[in-house]
Amino acid sequence: MAMGSTGSRDAIPVLLDYLISPDINISDRANYTLQLLTHRTSVRDQLNRDRQTESAKWSQWWKREGATARIYKGTECGEMIPLP
Repeated sequence: MAMGSTGSRDAIPVLLDYLISPDINISDRANYTLQLLTHRTSVRDQLNRDRQTESAKWSQWWKREGATARIYKGTECGEMIPLP
């Protein structure tokens, strides 16, 4: 969770690895932290989540936009944008 306030681009690959954790708490926290850092969201339906699909969306987005994506610090606010 602390990674979410760092504003560190280096945290993203670590969090992407945590998304596929079999521990749902770790996976959920990684997803939330990615949202804090990127102001992007992969979750469209909180009740019917598909963590594999969410992980794939994050990974694809990072490969495509990671080099130039804006990374936010914990004190910065912005609109959440859904991942494609």
